[in-house]
Amino acid sequence: MPPYRSAADAKYLGDLTEFVALMDEYSKDKWTLNKSEDGVWLKQSVMIKNEIETFNRQTHILRSSHYDLPVLWFNFYHRDGRPLRLDEISDLLTKNDLTKCSNFVRLVTQEIHPYYGVLFFFIDPRKAKKNIEDLEGNGNFIVRWLSLYGAIIGMTLPNEILLSVGIDPQAQNTL
Repeated sequence: MPPYRSAADAKYLGDLTEFVALMDEYSKDKWTLNKSEDGVWLKQSVMIKNEIETFNRQTHILRSSHYDLPVLWFNFYHRDGRPLRLDEISDLLTKNDLTKCSNFVRLVTQEIHPYYGVLFFFIDPRKAKKNIEDLEGNGNFIVRWLSLYGAIIGMTLPNEILLSVGIDPQAQNTL
């Protein structure tokens, strides 16, 4: 059973707020909590480096009212602002690991961002929903969910945050 019943649900807002506070305390990668008539969501912008270039990763966590789950929206950009294509993002994140590449392509879809009106990639909740049962437990659902789905886009959570919800950092979930 999904952990949230509506965008106004106190548990959902509490988990988002707690996650932002935990990231502020334990990570240099900060998130901001945004509220509007559209809903409540989180936003992050970080620089990602590979051997050749530095990229900007824009990440948003929005709630799908249809699936009653958070959804991870993202884009990667070159420093000059040009967006990366899906194959470029996959190459950057999977480093030619065929299993990771297959999981990435299987779970990622591109659509118009519901709040920004531009193309964004997202972890498709229709494809990811079957793994939600693995995330049941006590503590912050956003942390549990990101420990699994954030890894797809190269996001790692600090050990202190993982331990706060009972996840062994050495045995993090993988898809």
